[in-house]
Amino acid sequence: YDWYLEFESCFNLLPDHIHGNKDSQILITGCGNSKVGPLFHAAGFKNVVNIDFSAIVIEKMKERCSHCPGMQWIAMDVTNMHWTPLYFDLVLDKGTWDAVAYRRDQDQIKRMLWHILRVLKVGGTYVLITSWAPPDCLPYLTLLEPFWDVDH
Repeated sequence: YDWYLEFESCFNLLPDHIHGNKDSQILITGCGNSKVGPLFHAAGFKNVVNIDFSAIVIEKMKERCSHCPGMQWIAMDVTNMHWTPLYFDLVLDKGTWDAVAYRRDQDQIKRMLWHILRVLKVGGTYVLITSWAPPDCLPYLTLLEPFWDVDH
């Protein structure tokens, strides 16, 4: 679902170094049945990986997006990602935070953030789009502040 933001709004949040580099490695966490991945592909980004914990959703999206060569759809838990470290230029989280952090379980949130940090390249960007207000997110995001800068 795309009720948080439309694609154009998401796209405008991206840093300039992503806009100018169509070879950027992009990870979309908790992709669900969102159109964001295919829209990135349509915008010229060919290295887009979409993950979701639901294997059923992933299979449906693989079928629906078979016209997007190179786009990957993988059933994977964001709190336990098995991916090459330092791989992605951008991790886009459009609602995954809300699903993982709703219980405010600090260990679960920290596990997700560590996995995101682990797969981000040095200088990479994590874009968090959430229904949470910044004062509610910041205490968790700053747990890893020695390893990344937090802006809002």
